[in-house]
Order: sequence, then C-alpha cells, then structure tokens
Amino acid sequence: MSGTFGKDAAPPTLIGVLRDGGWVFVLVGFFARLPPAMLTLGVTLYAAERLGGFGPAGTVVASMAVGLGVGGPIVGGLADRLGQRSIGIGTAVLVTIALTGTVLTMAPGRPLAFPMAMAFLLGATNPQVTAMSRGRWSAMGRQRRDRGVFTSVAMSYEGVAEETTFVLGPVIVGLLQLVHPLAGLVVAGVLGLSLPIVFALLPNTLGPVGSMSSHEHVRIPWLRLVPVGLSVAAVGVVFGATSTGVAASLSAQGRPALAGVVYGGMGVGSALSGLLTTRLPRSLSQRSRVVIFAGVLALVAPLVAIAPAPWWLMAACFLCGCGLAPVLIGSFAIAEGVSPLARIGTVMTALGTCIVAGVAAGSSVAGVLIDGHGPSTALLLPTAAGLAALLAAATARAQRVIPGVSA
Repeated sequence: MSGTFGKDAAPPTLIGVLRDGGWVFVLVGFFARLPPAMLTLGVTLYAAERLGGFGPAGTVVASMAVGLGVGGPIVGGLADRLGQRSIGIGTAVLVTIALTGTVLTMAPGRPLAFPMAMAFLLGATNPQVTAMSRGRWSAMGRQRRDRGVFTSVAMSYEGVAEETTFVLGPVIVGLLQLVHPLAGLVVAGVLGLSLPIVFALLPNTLGPVGSMSSHEHVRIPWLRLVPVGLSVAAVGVVFGATSTGVAASLSAQGRPALAGVVYGGMGVGSALSGLLTTRLPRSLSQRSRVVIFAGVLALVAPLVAIAPAPWWLMAACFLCGCGLAPVLIGSFAIAEGVSPLARIGTVMTALGTCIVAGVAAGSSVAGVLIDGHGPSTALLLPTAAGLAALLAAATARAQRVIPGVSA
C-alpha cells in the first residue's frame, strides 16, 4: 500500500491507519497481548496465597522478569531470522507449558527454586506479540510516501493498546480472583496459547530476514536506544508497582473489590492521552514529547502514595495514566525511526521486554516492600520510576539526532 500524503493532503487519521492495517490484524493483535498483562498480577496473587506472603511471590515474579530480559531479545532475533510465523507458534506452545509448570510447582514446603525456574521459562518464552505487531506496522509504513506520519499514528495506537491491556489484564485477574484463585491464570493460559497462534498465522506476518530487501542495513544503534529502553522500563515499573500497591492498600482497608476499578483509572487516563497524542503539533518532536510527559508523570506520581481514600487514589492513577501513554508512544516511535527493517523484530522485542520486565520488577519490589513496610511505602515506587523516566528521556533528547531521521 502506498500513501499519498503530501502538502495539500490531510494526514492519515487513526481510523484510516487501522483500516489500512486490517481490522482482523488489529483486533487479534489487541487481544493476543492480554495474557502477558494478566500474568504478573495473576502469578503474584496465586504465589502469595500458596507460598505464604508477597515476599516469596515477589521472588517468583522477579524470576519471570529475568526470563523476559533474557528470552525477549532471543525471541525477537529468531523472529527476524526465521520469520514471525514459526516463532510465534512455537513460543505460544512453550509459554503454555511453562505456565502450567509454574502453577504446579507452587506449593507450601516445596523449594522455592522450582517455581522460580518455571517462572523464568514463563518469561523467556513470551510470544512477544506486541513487538511483532509494531514490526508489522513499521513494514507497512516503509511502503508509503507518508511513512513518518503513518508510523507515528500507528505507534500511538500501539501505545494505547499496550497500556490498555496492561491495565485490563490486572483488572480481569482481580475479578476472576473472586471466582477462584486459579481462574485468572487459567484464562491467561487459554488465551496465551490460542491467540498468539492466530496472530502468527495472519497474512501480514513478517518472513525471515532473507526475504527482505538486500539494501537493509542490519546494524542496530544500541547506544542510542539505551535511554529509550530505560524510559520504557520505568513506565513498566509504574504499572507493576501501582497495580500491586493498590491491591494491597485496598485489601488492608477491607475493600479489595475496589482494586480493579481504582487501578482502572490509570487505563482511562492512559487511553485518553494516548489518543490525544495524534493531535499534538507535528513540529513537536517525539524526543521532546517524551521529555514533557515524563515530567508530567514525575510531578503527579507522588499523589498515588498520599491519596487519602479509594476515589482519590483512582484520580491519582488517572493523572499518572495521562503521562504514561505519550512516553511509551514517543519512545517506540524513536526506536522505529532509527531501526533497520531487517532487525525491527529484535528492536521492538527488546523495548517490549523492557516494559514487561519493568512491570514484573515493579510488582515484585512492591511485594517485598508491602510485606516489610506496608502498601504506602510500595506506592512510592511510581515516584522513583517517574523521575527515572524523566532523566532517561532528557538523556535521549540530548543525543544528536541521526541525519535523515526525524524522531
């Protein structure tokens, strides 16, 4: 498909970009990324019940985060070399086996090393649907004359979709937890097996590197991507620490049923700000946007720790959400702009790994703080993460822009 956007033509709208991508691709890609978003809180809650506290549960989730950090780039690299289809199907099967093993090894009195090992495999075999989806949008954009605007809008959608699922996932797990302690993980397992396979079989799946243009450069500018990855990871810490801290705080107040609704405020704020990023002036670079909204996040995050009541806490989550989406969207747009298509799966997977690992790390550290110092201390983590995101964004902004790339 070739775009015709020029001086006198209107830029592509969000609906137009999604229509060009294909509604089956959009819908399957959205729901296929729900299972990883459900696993962090699902494993945390089930492990806390089975292993006797949030401390050991945090250790198990931390193992999953390490697995994501190790396995994510490997999965992305294999997808580039062998194609998304075979890797997507294979990892969907492996992640289901790993989830089953994680559940079966969590039992009182059993060595913690067993669920830790299985949780590591659970993270390492993540199908990386989000990263593969971004890779497909990048491939579509590079066939168009309006690549920059098309890709910016597509990454805006991806940011909204990712953050929405990272909020929806814990909410769904929280609701299913009321039915049965294992219900959330069972649903995550069923979806995690079926949907990534369907996604892998779609017609627009990317093939091996060998089928791409021989003119593609394969060198990845990793040094330029480090600050971007740190910004993305900090956003993940905000998600993970807030979801776990909110659940523990409301449980301590005797109102655990409100956890999903209160935390859902972050998803609403994130979705709204993500959609509105398409209306920001095109003259405002992606690097500048990341700095501005990381600053917003750093300013409002302390409200989460001092909110005096559930509804105030929901408002604080909403304000945090308003800063999160533009940071993610801008970060992925920067990464896409400096990455060769032949290695796009590797780069997108690396950044996707950063956010998921950040979620798991935030959740696990929050669990330790909850057991040791209480929920209010754990809810200070988003403030630290917000400041880290601002510092990383400022570093990325200070970097020299690569000639020929507007990011």
